[in-house]
Amino acid sequence: MLRPTTSSTVLRALALGLTASLSFVLACPTPGEGEGEGEGEGEGEGEGEGELPFEGDCPVVEGGNSVCDVQNPDSANAVAVGSNVVLTNVVATSPAFGSSFEGGIPQRFNVFVSDDPNAKRGGVFVTYFADSGLPTDIAIGDVLTVEGTVSENRLQAATKPDSETRIDATAITKAGGNTPLTPLTIAANEINEDYEGVLVTILGGTVASTQQFTFTLDNGLKVATAIFPYSAIVGETFTSITGVVRYDIFTELGFELSPRVAADIVSSDRPTKTVTEVNAETPCAGDSQFNQCVVAMEGIVTSAPIFINDNDAVRGPLFGFYVADPANVDAGGRFGPNSGIFVTVTPENSAEVTLGGGYVADIDGRNWPTSPKVGDVVTVSGDHAERFGLPALRFTSSIVKTGTATVPLPALFAETPAAGEHPLSDLKGGRPAFTDGDFPGLEGIPASPNVGQWEAVLVELKNVETTNACYAQPFKPANGTAFARDFGNFLVTGDVEIGDIFRLEQSFGGFFRGGANDPSPIADADKTCANVANKCEDSRVAGQEFTSLIGIVDFNFEVNRVNPRTAADIVGVSLVPEGTGNCPD
Repeated sequence: MLRPTTSSTVLRALALGLTASLSFVLACPTPGEGEGEGEGEGEGEGEGEGELPFEGDCPVVEGGNSVCDVQNPDSANAVAVGSNVVLTNVVATSPAFGSSFEGGIPQRFNVFVSDDPNAKRGGVFVTYFADSGLPTDIAIGDVLTVEGTVSENRLQAATKPDSETRIDATAITKAGGNTPLTPLTIAANEINEDYEGVLVTILGGTVASTQQFTFTLDNGLKVATAIFPYSAIVGETFTSITGVVRYDIFTELGFELSPRVAADIVSSDRPTKTVTEVNAETPCAGDSQFNQCVVAMEGIVTSAPIFINDNDAVRGPLFGFYVADPANVDAGGRFGPNSGIFVTVTPENSAEVTLGGGYVADIDGRNWPTSPKVGDVVTVSGDHAERFGLPALRFTSSIVKTGTATVPLPALFAETPAAGEHPLSDLKGGRPAFTDGDFPGLEGIPASPNVGQWEAVLVELKNVETTNACYAQPFKPANGTAFARDFGNFLVTGDVEIGDIFRLEQSFGGFFRGGANDPSPIADADKTCANVANKCEDSRVAGQEFTSLIGIVDFNFEVNRVNPRTAADIVGVSLVPEGTGNCPD
């Protein structure tokens, strides 16, 4: 709201509510100054009257002020903008949460606090810098004493009708006790400046549209996902949504509701789709996250989780697993085209994924002891997008196990296909052209025009043999010279490339010396097909015959490859014994 001011203060940092994907800081705006507009005249909520003495519709607090004194300019003890205030025995109505992220690290912390009992004009937003030494472990219901400066803030023109009231905290102490307040139940069209900072519940509503960081209901309510990143779906209906009311200083188009925890959102009907239905739609453009084209998808897990990157201590792990449509099968019970999709959990949202059905994750320890396993039936929510050209559900927000089932048979491919089989040539992955000053030009090899429909699908290659035992890939390290690097891939009948994204416990393609305990690691530039002296446990031999090769078709670095999930997916050729090659113990 706009309030009388005694001095001008400056907003020192970006407002709350940006997710980890936004690491910039906006220029500091000057808070609005203006005359009060009679807010609060004759508008006592009534809850608590008779329990505390009131003056000007605000509770009288001995030795300090109430939140109402900050929010109601008609209070007998109103606090002007720019003045110091001490709020005693206020209750946290949100957990402390970070904002203004840089490299995944919050630069500010924020918490909503309220008078007790909860009432109109009784809530306010409190903010403080991450390096201030103030507590960041505040939980909903904590009783607090807050000291700070009252400010009014906006990011756009001062001609807008409202601004956000804040306490720029200089001290926060816990006063003991943890009893969450009861929200006020109101209609969506009742939300206005009387409820800024107040904990409320809205009954009913259907999602009419989704935006980045918000979604809008058919009753006009805008719901922000800054505190709790809920991925709403167009058409989803709710029994109720609870949250704190905040003035949207980014768009300055009014007030929005910010749910705080999963229990704040009670969904009564969340539309789901099959993997095949999702694949039939156009994926999101770009690389943005949260509420852009969210879907809830049902399917069966066809691979255990794989870590794509687990060495980023700041942003967290990037991992994924494959899910398929169990109903998209042919007459022989084998997977059909467009039946698979890749589900990824990104560093930006790895700590915010809601797990259900018995799944437990230890993200920081990179350990998923009860995470998705082959045969689990799941419902997964996330943004339908592509990851480097591979169909995917990205920025996953929930993974819920709903049961188990037998995985359908893999799609079957043969050099001379019989009924119900597909030609091996449909899985030809191709190679992009490579031209570099330090490397001879490599002509591009076109992929099969049919391979795209098999991406992320579990497939089986019948009676194939190795045609190129070391199918190296052009590679140029940073500040280095390009060379043909051996990543353990090989080529089989039909020019189908076999990869190893699942990092088998004993890799069929072997591995080079250079592990953490290796006293004599070799340089990347020496990881070539010719350097067999430093390759360990390599099972690849030209002309070897496989009865069956099973794997999932992945698209990586512009090449489609079939990737066995376990050693059991490789039938007819044995792995060489562990320790084979010049391998240290």
